Amino acid sequence: MEYRELCSDLINKLLKGGADQAEVYLEEGKDLQIRVRKGELDVLKQTRTKGLGLRVFTQNKLGFSYTSDFTPESLEELLKKTIFIARTSSRDEFNGLPDNTEAASLKTDLKIYDNHLQEFPTEMKIELVKRVENAAFEFDPRITNTDGSEYGDSQTRYYLVNSAGGNLEFEKTNVSLVCSTIAEKDGEKRSNYFWDFKSLLEDLDPPEKIGQTAAQRALRMLGSQKIKTQKVPIVFDSITASGFLSGLSYGVNGGLASKNSTFLAEKLNQKIGSDLLTIWDDGTMPKGVGSRPFDGEGVLTQRIKVFEKGILKTFLHNSYSARKMKTLSTGNASRGYNSIPQISASNLYLENGKTNPEDIIQSIKNGFLVTDLAGFGMDIVSGNFSQMAEGIWIENGELTYPVSQVTIAGTILDMLKGIELVGNDLVLRGSICSPTIKFSEMVVSGK
Repeated sequence: MEYRELCSDLINKLLKGGADQAEVYLEEGKDLQIRVRKGELDVLKQTRTKGLGLRVFTQNKLGFSYTSDFTPESLEELLKKTIFIARTSSRDEFNGLPDNTEAASLKTDLKIYDNHLQEFPTEMKIELVKRVENAAFEFDPRITNTDGSEYGDSQTRYYLVNSAGGNLEFEKTNVSLVCSTIAEKDGEKRSNYFWDFKSLLEDLDPPEKIGQTAAQRALRMLGSQKIKTQKVPIVFDSITASGFLSGLSYGVNGGLASKNSTFLAEKLNQKIGSDLLTIWDDGTMPKGVGSRPFDGEGVLTQRIKVFEKGILKTFLHNSYSARKMKTLSTGNASRGYNSIPQISASNLYLENGKTNPEDIIQSIKNGFLVTDLAGFGMDIVSGNFSQMAEGIWIENGELTYPVSQVTIAGTILDMLKGIELVGNDLVLRGSICSPTIKFSEMVVSGK
């Protein structure tokens, strides 16, 4: 049975079985992973996946179950199980299918499926990974080892059918290339990495650029020093700024806001940051890693301004959190076939600034360029920030010596208010991206 027909058939059976509302979410796809270390093929793994999840509502009670077994017997048992779970669950007035499943046509020009990916031979993909690693080794003799270089791709088709008339599907590909390097000098070793992550293979950075950049990032940390604890201006390069933005995305999660579990919960439509703080979430971005025509509940994706010149304009919602906060879903429901819809950003990015990163460095007499952060240092409930960091010390507008084993600390609100400059170096590498950011002042804890 064709999958859309299968989904429609399951909907009919769920409604006949007593469900007030029903939804079928189905995925089928394949993934490839290649890993090369020191020129030798280490991993070559290809997997095929398929599965479907059933979500039903009976008197605002939720039932959910999933399977990867599509045999009639298995699906019949799954139908009975899901309806039983709904009937025996607790009632929640906010449960139900989305309210805004408007009948507008799906966006078909997102360019998120690479038609040529499966035609590209595996041998050539292996060669891409080897080129990455070779570029790192050839860049400098102090690159003595690697933790491996990896290529990955996925091709997935998604189906969503519900009792509200939704009958949707789309295809998506993702492609990534990663290099991890180890630099060594006089017994000291430093490791670092670089990567690219795109929807289409042709848009990946050249392998040589990825390998060379990974080498540079490791080499520049050789000879690291410790510093005294002090308050100074802090610069996050585009990579660490992207990580900061990724943490901030939890702060604008409507599910957390509805439970008062984010420091931003009571700050909607308030100015909490610098005028340079304008953040977009765009699920409609052509070629975007996080782009899709509809979200995990069938709501059309949108281009949303989350922050505008420091003002928090919206939280990101699925239908449940939207009902709870008396608004509409923003099309940010995310899921797999084996989970109920959660909330995540699509393509979240800080709007590009007007300042060259070099000029940002030159604006600082004494400060710290952060090039790597370790762990997750944001407490989204309290709004505190404290994270292990390494990078390059700035003196008189110049990068001087590498610094490691320090902690940078402050509050997220103070950081947002203290954004003094934003770089013009935004590169869309993955689904959450940022240009360079200069924060006015933070505590750097050293020796």
